[in-house]
Amino acid sequence: MDNSDMKPSCIRAAADILGSKWTALIIRELSSGPQRFCAIERAVDDINPRTLTQRLEMLQHHDIITQFDNSYELTDKGRALLPILKDMATWSAHYPPTT
Repeated sequence: MDNSDMKPSCIRAAADILGSKWTALIIRELSSGPQRFCAIERAVDDINPRTLTQRLEMLQHHDIITQFDNSYELTDKGRALLPILKDMATWSAHYPPTT
């Protein structure tokens, strides 16, 4: 496999966003459309409200989500991550974690 198109700096940049705990689940939750903070908090079980606030701010900073009228939604840049999340889920289903 030729890895010339997988630049370490690009992989690191994506991992900095998707590698934060809860981030992928927040993006997944927003894939169905705009959500209010409390709905995201309920859907992403066990997330601390402060952590959720921090992740939402980080995602806004990276232009992955936008906030309007007390709701959050994915930007075009955020929606571009959905196939990556789907591939991650497919991979994980094929290679379940070992215990």
